[in-house]
Amino acid sequence: MKFVLRFPSLLSEVGAEGLQEWLKERGEPCDLTEEGQVVLQAMPLNFTMQDTQWTAEAKVEPAVPLSRLVDLLFATSMHLGSDVLLDAVGPMGRPDLWLLWADEQDRQRLARALVVARDTGNSNEILKRLWSIIHTLRKGHDDRWDVSWERIVEMVPVGDDGMALAEARRLQPAIEEGGEIAVPVGGFLHTLVWRWFSETYPSMAESWEST
Repeated sequence: MKFVLRFPSLLSEVGAEGLQEWLKERGEPCDLTEEGQVVLQAMPLNFTMQDTQWTAEAKVEPAVPLSRLVDLLFATSMHLGSDVLLDAVGPMGRPDLWLLWADEQDRQRLARALVVARDTGNSNEILKRLWSIIHTLRKGHDDRWDVSWERIVEMVPVGDDGMALAEARRLQPAIEEGGEIAVPVGGFLHTLVWRWFSETYPSMAESWEST
């Protein structure tokens, strides 16, 4: 999954060649494209100057060295003299970004492992035990695994006792009063679930590396 970060500093005079040289001095091999984009070779990360400010595009995947990626982004922000803003979220601190991306990594790992479980015929048993963990953490919520989204969602009723119809239709235009809508669960639930899963089914948890 790709994330776009912005470094909204009006004071930075660091150009593409300067940023490339600084990254190389830190031991991060990178290339400078003809369009002025700085592309790292060892991590799924690139930097682009847009409208007088630097932006970064990072791709978070299961095997990405997350701490190294986050540390590099915040070291870059200090070099540029800027805060870090994540698109659609806002200002981010180092711990906030690490937790957000750790949950995304573990969501992907869980999704891939559950595909393997389905193919081997173990998914019913695993999902039954998995939801007992989820329901203990979030009592009173109808949480499920959404196969199309590959994430944990909460089923919320639409109407007087749940989400307003107008709000629900912004997410799902065809929804009607009395129906249910799937809403992504906030927090870091995928990371908690992945820890349980990886300890309970260690061989299955390793399967995401080969999918």
